[in-house]
Amino acid sequence: MKRIVVIGASSSSNSINRKLANYAAKSISFDTEIIDLNLNDFEMPIYSEDLQNSLGIPQKAFDFKREISKSDALVISLAEHNGSYTAAFKNIYDWISVIDADIWCSKPILLLSTSNGVRGGKTVLETAHNRFSRDYKYEIPYFSLPSFNKNFDLNEGILDVRLNQDFQAVIIDLKTVFESKATGYVLESKIDVGRGPIANVIITAGTLKKGDYFVSGLRWGKARALINDKGQNVNEAYPSSPIEILGINGAAKSGDDFIVLETEKEAKNFLQSLYDDRGFAIQALVDDNIQIMRVQ
Repeated sequence: MKRIVVIGASSSSNSINRKLANYAAKSISFDTEIIDLNLNDFEMPIYSEDLQNSLGIPQKAFDFKREISKSDALVISLAEHNGSYTAAFKNIYDWISVIDADIWCSKPILLLSTSNGVRGGKTVLETAHNRFSRDYKYEIPYFSLPSFNKNFDLNEGILDVRLNQDFQAVIIDLKTVFESKATGYVLESKIDVGRGPIANVIITAGTLKKGDYFVSGLRWGKARALINDKGQNVNEAYPSSPIEILGINGAAKSGDDFIVLETEKEAKNFLQSLYDDRGFAIQALVDDNIQIMRVQ
């Protein structure tokens, strides 16, 4: 079951942004566990460098970050106070940003905002989208709902037809990253002494996860390790992210397609069909080794 973390970026007990964020999360998939993070549960001293140096990072910041790291995707709906983040959200943001550089754990994000005004919190949404996008190499979907009380109903959802179409479009954008199997292409591949065959891949759609089975050109494998462009071991990779993959059964070719499949059997069957189509025969297909003999 997928796990979506919802953040209504307001401390209000009746937050309309929290309502919108939960509605969005439920719209993504029925087979989903929704974790609603209440900002009031993560109240901390106002961030300052002096406070960090003297007392360290509060445990609640680590708790908040841990919930993010365990998620498959994030839905954040931003309340706007004086054209910016609420104080409660900004303080949490400040604290988790000093834990490490990957603030949102590279999780797929949907950014939302709403208000009872005609702009629907657009100013803070644009601010957040610009800032969050610096940490992501693909377009973060975002949507603003104006005049919440007029355009939203808890049972029926978004009432305005045009606004609902725009909302459904960003839901699809997130689902494309969140649910679909990864596809991409090989940048380069080599045999590394000590680590074995390695493929450097760009993901163009979907999510690549550690343990996924894949086919690339005339090679296949299971992603034993994923290493990002910062040299960090990660569990997932998202669109436009260059990723180093260990677990391929030989060196692929630059430009080869990269496709994730559900099981080892599917990967091998898919590869078998490629051999058949290209005039190859399988000499052996055993565990982690495929030997190929061109038909003369």
